[in-house]
Amino acid sequence: MISANVLHAGPNFNKKGARAAKRASLSGNVSDLGVLADKFREHQLLTSQGELYYGKSDAKLSSAHSKTYKMIHKAVTEDRMDEEVARDQINKLLTVGESYLAAGDKADMSETKSQITKIQESVKKQVIEKAPAGMMTPKVNKIQFNTEAVLRFGEASGRLSKGDVNTIRRYLDSLERKEDSYKSSGTLSDKNHAKLLEQARETWRDTIEKFS
Repeated sequence: MISANVLHAGPNFNKKGARAAKRASLSGNVSDLGVLADKFREHQLLTSQGELYYGKSDAKLSSAHSKTYKMIHKAVTEDRMDEEVARDQINKLLTVGESYLAAGDKADMSETKSQITKIQESVKKQVIEKAPAGMMTPKVNKIQFNTEAVLRFGEASGRLSKGDVNTIRRYLDSLERKEDSYKSSGTLSDKNHAKLLEQARETWRDTIEKFS
């Protein structure tokens, strides 16, 4: 029997139900951004490949930037680099690009290339050859990486406040701590793997809702 509370819940009940259904449908893909997905992809393309910072005359810098970004992305997705380390290295890479762009005609191409090379060398030192068997969490890692990228897009576009970003970053930190804890024994159970994936998806859902 349907309860009287449900029968008389009215529009608010329907709104909550629709919101819950929409939230549940968010799976960690960029398309979850809806109409903002294309703007995000454009921002991601420009920043990850360096086109935002380096002009056509600086093709070598764009290439070095893009190569470094892809190196970090691949390593963290394959569990060969810690998420916090990856975030730090990407922030350094983007900062180099932003500094070059801000310098305008005074930008030093040689010095910038040297800075990117140093980041590449640092990344190589912090990447392990192969993740231990049974410890890889590629879906979790992909969602974490996408969440970080979306946060950068939100900041750059002014669509997310500093408070919004800090809140989601706390969620990501919590997820990373839990992941480290679950993997500390050298094995990762299916149950704990599922918990990590669901927490990653919940963090992603919270992130997407910040754009509403």
